Amino acid sequence: MILKNEAQGNKDTTALVQCFIQASPRSCIAIKITVLRARNVTQGWYDWIDTPDPYLMMRIPTSPEIVKRTKCVSNNKNPEWKEEPFIFHIDPEEDNVLELTLWDEDYDSDDQIGDAVCIPLALKKMQLWKPELKTLKFGEYSEVDIILEATSVSEQSPDLRYSVDLCDKENEFREKRTAMVFEAMKTMLGDQGPQNMDEVPTIAVLGSGGGYRATTGFSAACRALDEMDLLNCVTYLTGLSGSAWSLSLLYSQTSGDKIDTRETQKNIREQLQWGPMWLLTPRRVMQYVKEITEKWKKGQPVSLTDFYGHCVGESLLGPKRTQLS
Repeated sequence: MILKNEAQGNKDTTALVQCFIQASPRSCIAIKITVLRARNVTQGWYDWIDTPDPYLMMRIPTSPEIVKRTKCVSNNKNPEWKEEPFIFHIDPEEDNVLELTLWDEDYDSDDQIGDAVCIPLALKKMQLWKPELKTLKFGEYSEVDIILEATSVSEQSPDLRYSVDLCDKENEFREKRTAMVFEAMKTMLGDQGPQNMDEVPTIAVLGSGGGYRATTGFSAACRALDEMDLLNCVTYLTGLSGSAWSLSLLYSQTSGDKIDTRETQKNIREQLQWGPMWLLTPRRVMQYVKEITEKWKKGQPVSLTDFYGHCVGESLLGPKRTQLS
């Protein structure tokens, strides 16, 4: 446990310091790419065996989005894409390069057609707000038409809040939770408890990592605190790795403002008694692969960790795995 007393004077000092540490968002440029069509997509003699299933991959390493791709058009040498423009946000002060690769989707591994096409995004030479049609050549015969446009987004509100202060909703939560902790500590400690809201300490329970061991251990700790009526004195519950898995189960059992530590412990015991082999049945493995493939098709990176994450989610959450955001 961590105890921290927050006197009113400290709050005022913190607020005064924070008002001088506000960060300002930097302006950025939105690169909009509209993929129109491709022509003569070919892998040479291999086309006699399998007609290409092309898609275009776009990558800007310096952009937060990094990678995006079009949908695959099956069995079509001259596909047309009627998709929304792909948008990358870039810092105009960095050396930004757009890398485009044309791929043929296969069952085992996708094949790249030709070499990658690299377009330096020299914004001083690009005219903002003016779309530009470009024809890209991959290999000897394959071509792709795209529309490239650069727009300024300096006037947009940032997606990330730039401040070292707590957000409004967090302050609302703390105000409500402090009142609940105040009543719980008065009931438990009587005259030795806090006399007003300013004397209420912020108490956090932190769980360590350690996989399933940490999951069972942290659930037992929460259950013990609940039985001793100490859980109502806690402002924050947090953990990493296995303890975070336990928290996921705890909140999935929550009804309203009341968390059920007994039901959580029961579910963990039931879910972990079967061993790992039932997670690797053909039906479940195919479902994992399907969901990981969908993630990859959206341009997001995938690795073996994704497969492990699906196994953990299935073992702990079961059917509720797809219901939690």
